[in-house]
Amino acid sequence: MKQWTLIIPLRFVRRLLHAVVLPATSFAIMLGLALGIALPLAALNAVGIRSGVLALVAAVVGVVSGATGAYMAGDRLNERVRRLRAPIGTASVGVDGVRWRHFGWTDFIGWTRIRDIEERRGTAVLHVEAGPDVVLQVRDAATFVHAAKEAAQRYRDAPTPQPITALELAGENLGDWLARARSLLRGGSYRDADIGEEQCVRIAIDPRAPVSQRIGSAAALSKASDDARARVRVAIEETADPALANALEDALEGRADETAMRRALDRERAPS
Repeated sequence: MKQWTLIIPLRFVRRLLHAVVLPATSFAIMLGLALGIALPLAALNAVGIRSGVLALVAAVVGVVSGATGAYMAGDRLNERVRRLRAPIGTASVGVDGVRWRHFGWTDFIGWTRIRDIEERRGTAVLHVEAGPDVVLQVRDAATFVHAAKEAAQRYRDAPTPQPITALELAGENLGDWLARARSLLRGGSYRDADIGEEQCVRIAIDPRAPVSQRIGSAAALSKASDDARARVRVAIEETADPALANALEDALEGRADETAMRRALDRERAPS
């Protein structure tokens, strides 16, 4: 999952530095003018040349060179100040939505809640259904918005997956449901359900599948083939929702972290 640097503009610092750079540039230009006259004349005197015409040409060249050099240096420094930003975190585009981390906090918005994405004056703006816009200051906002639009379109164009009835979470104890899911591919009462490893992989890696179905399928694959588990791990790496990614990894590795799984399931139940 590609990451972009999340930045803060540092407007106050930029104004302060501009207030220093501008007069410093003016001073440098005047100094360049003075040195442009003095240094060539001093050099001519040092070698014993007394030609007025040559002295005038040398002074003109020195003045132009000194002033131009000082102006170019000041202009470059001023441009650096204008672009000054401080990195404060990262923003990522996943198959299921956008995640950003800043100041030690992680936020996530799924594609089901994002109505549109646009670039606005160098920022990425996420238009959220029934909520305020989210404005992300990211470096290279144009590529971020392009990647987000493509990921959102792929999510919306994908077909709705067919759920596995045997993995329905119907109000039972979470631990019992996980145990039932892990026994799914081992025969038992589900042997006649014609549920195979490939079907569980398809559900586990599908961002449009319900969270409970994805977690249950990952749990069912905890003792599956290396190839099946590797495909699910790739999908976990592409999942932007941190709660869901953690829950899928725990389920796939056979860990019974019910707290992480409840967090992911609660997010699915939350109103969008």
